[in-house]
Parts: sequence; structure tokens; C-alpha cells
Amino acid sequence: MIDLSRLGLTDEEISGVLFAKAHLTPSAAAVIEEGVSAYRAAPDFDYALLSERVAALTVPEEGQFLFILALLPALEEYYERKGYPKRWFEGVLQDTRVKLRECRAMTGRFGTICPSWFGRWFSLERIALERLQFEPRRYDYSVTIGDWRFTGGELINVHIPGEGPLDHDACLRSYAEAARFYGGRFPGPYVPFQCNSWLLHPEHPAFLDPRSRILAFQADYTIFDFKEKDPRDVVWRFTLSPWDGDPAHLPARNSLEKAYRDRILSGGSVGNGRGIYLYPKGN
Repeated sequence: MIDLSRLGLTDEEISGVLFAKAHLTPSAAAVIEEGVSAYRAAPDFDYALLSERVAALTVPEEGQFLFILALLPALEEYYERKGYPKRWFEGVLQDTRVKLRECRAMTGRFGTICPSWFGRWFSLERIALERLQFEPRRYDYSVTIGDWRFTGGELINVHIPGEGPLDHDACLRSYAEAARFYGGRFPGPYVPFQCNSWLLHPEHPAFLDPRSRILAFQADYTIFDFKEKDPRDVVWRFTLSPWDGDPAHLPARNSLEKAYRDRILSGGSVGNGRGIYLYPKGN
């Protein structure tokens, strides 16, 4: 298991993880050991199947998180073999901390509510840079932006970790580094970044505080699609608290929470926007 001190956890969080480990069922512990051996043999091991087996043998959120922690040392070794910067692996550790805190906030358990998310870390398909995360993905939709046309194929998908301010300069540095890393995959003058997120709601300029950093982030994207979602699937991502479904009970501790509470109370839509950021090579 990775040294928990490297995750930047609080004493309470470390104690919670260790308590879960002490109460892990022997059968689940055996599957975790089997999984670590399989992963050390090949990074394309069946993470999903092993994770599901662990979940069936113990408290799912806790057991699957302990499985993730057990795999991280092997992932670090794969990064070292590839010559990746150490800070890239530190980004994975940060993401692991974020997922633990999401689970703790939403369920009270020291684990994860999204174990499948980690599959692309372990398969080495995703990288974590200064503020953003990136992974090549294939898509089958069509879109035209100026002289650039996409009719299906590979794009670089963008994730935004839910920790820390959404500093635009840090985002731009992340895009620049990702463009250097992935640029050879694309023959044209651009590296096409794709993002599908609640952060790209096309009506954000109308209802967010004009000083919101979200607006600077989404301004880099040409938003071409929007899917309305149940507010329950959106607001937890920034409130990090369970919600009973009554908009009047939503927190309003900051301008973002207040804007979304007012939006939902007024019957406005919430959901995910999909956009493309055409990053010029050489920037």
C-alpha cells in the first residue's frame, strides 16, 4: 500500500483508512493481493473485474479504495520506467485524495464512490498535469469549428480535479504541456481538447458571478452541445454534501452555490455542456 503520508491526508483521514484496512475481510485482502500481482505483471490487467470482486467481499467503498492504494506503488514504478516527471504521479496522489474526500463527504466512509474512475490511471491512459487531467479518447460525433472539422476519431479529453481554485493561468500551462505530449497524434495545426462537464453550461455567463473563474475556463471552449441533467447529479460536485431534493435546502455558502440554488429555484436547467478547445501547436 502507498505510504498514506504522501497523499496529504489529515490525521483523521489516515486513521479512517487504517481502520478500514484493519477490518478488511481476509477474502477481500486475498483478492487485493491477487490484483497487485496481476498489475505488476501487466498494466492492462482486468482492474474492473478485480475491483468488483473486492467490492463483493467487504464494504465496497472502503475495500475498493484499499485496492487502489495497494496498486499505487506499482503504478509509480510504471511511471518511472516511462520516464514521466515525478509531479505527474503526484497528480495521481492528489486525485486519490480528492476521491477519498468526496466519498467521506457523501457517505461518511473513508473510501471511494467512483472506483471505475481509477481504471485509466492504472492503464496509463490518463495523465495529471498542473491543474487539469488529460486522456486520449475516441468519439463518434461530428462538429465543425471554423476551418476544423471532426467526423469521429480521437480527441484529448479533459478532466478538472475538484480541488483547489480553477486558476486560468495554471489551466493554460496544463494545456501547453499536454499539447507537447500529445501533439504528434494530430496532423493539423491544432491539438483538439474535448471537455464534457457541468463547468461548460452555456448559460453560465447569464447566472454566475461575472468574477467566477469558471467563466474564464469555459471561454476557451466552443460549446456545441448541452444535456440537461437532474440537479442531484450536478450540485454534489461542488457542494460535497448530500441533498434531499428540495432546492430551498441547497447551501449558499459562496457565490457559486448561491447562483446554482437560485437557478434551480427559478426552474432553470442545469447539466453538462460539451465543447472543443482548439489549442494551436507551438503555443
